[in-house]
Amino acid sequence: MDTAAVKTYLTGLQDRIVSKLSELDGGNFIRDAWERPQGGGGITRLIEGGNLFERGGVGFSHVFGDNLPPSASAVRPELVGRSFQAMGVSLVLHPRNPYVPTVHLNVRCFIAEKSGVDPVWWFGGGMDLTPYYGFAEDAAHFHRTCRDALAPFGAEYHPKFKQWCDRYFFLKHRNEPRGIGGVFYDDLGFSTNEIAVYNKFFGGLSTVVFSLLGALINTRYGIIRGMMVGGIAMAASNLLYAVMSAMGPVPWLFMLTLLIDNFCQAFATVAVVSFISYFTSRTFTGTQLALMTALSNFGRTTLASYSGAIIDGLDGNWALFFVLPTVAVIPALFLLVWVGKLLDRHEQSQPPRAAES
Repeated sequence: MDTAAVKTYLTGLQDRIVSKLSELDGGNFIRDAWERPQGGGGITRLIEGGNLFERGGVGFSHVFGDNLPPSASAVRPELVGRSFQAMGVSLVLHPRNPYVPTVHLNVRCFIAEKSGVDPVWWFGGGMDLTPYYGFAEDAAHFHRTCRDALAPFGAEYHPKFKQWCDRYFFLKHRNEPRGIGGVFYDDLGFSTNEIAVYNKFFGGLSTVVFSLLGALINTRYGIIRGMMVGGIAMAASNLLYAVMSAMGPVPWLFMLTLLIDNFCQAFATVAVVSFISYFTSRTFTGTQLALMTALSNFGRTTLASYSGAIIDGLDGNWALFFVLPTVAVIPALFLLVWVGKLLDRHEQSQPPRAAES
């Protein structure tokens, strides 16, 4: 997580908003820099008695703490006790003209940190409109603008975030919404608990089923064909992870990715064990199988240890990170075809076994 880049973006966002509002109002926003005794600080830009705005503020804050706030750890109990950074931009604008609605907006980033492990981070935010005198065309324009802003990232986001906002800003004690809504989101990624549930109940069952299916296919069609199926499944699962990194946390896509990934793991495990067993002698089967299994895992384990450095080198481009091993599968499939031909020649060159009496 590049916190410096996030901070640069957010302070730039504050400057762009203030610049545009100053242009509309004709007045200047004063600048008030402040520090937080517990760690961090921020910059608040204020206007009062302007031509358009009676009062308004656009704030940026970047604060630190030794313990994640209870409101943040309630959804993610596994993060209790971690230190944190939180930064964001928020604004509240109250115009002079009662026919101009009041607007609220914020965007924030939370980073939970612990020594020796990767940080966990997420974004949240939203905006809503509160008119004093409501006009249908104003409401339609506002929601259309929100929709158009989200459209480049996927058509599914605006309906989802709009409903989220309607729920979040509904005043239960008055049984009415606050204003006309807008968009709201928080913690967009899958939580650790959600991932655990999907993996435990869906991934575990599919692994057992596909392991049995892999054994059946390896027995009927041969080890090389079984490994070919596993390799193709591996490429498909990597491509799905690339798509998921671009689309975000879509439950059906995550379940499909898990299904293909567990299919790949099950087939690969059965095929690799069968392939290694083919080269072991009956006298030392256990020892040789253990040795060759360790050697086969060496490359994978070594590459996995550098995965963090690789993703940093790709500037956090997870889609490209998952596309690269997909491309690497292609020469591996050609290598399997070549190995299969070598094994066929070896089998044909062997003298026929004597019939058992």
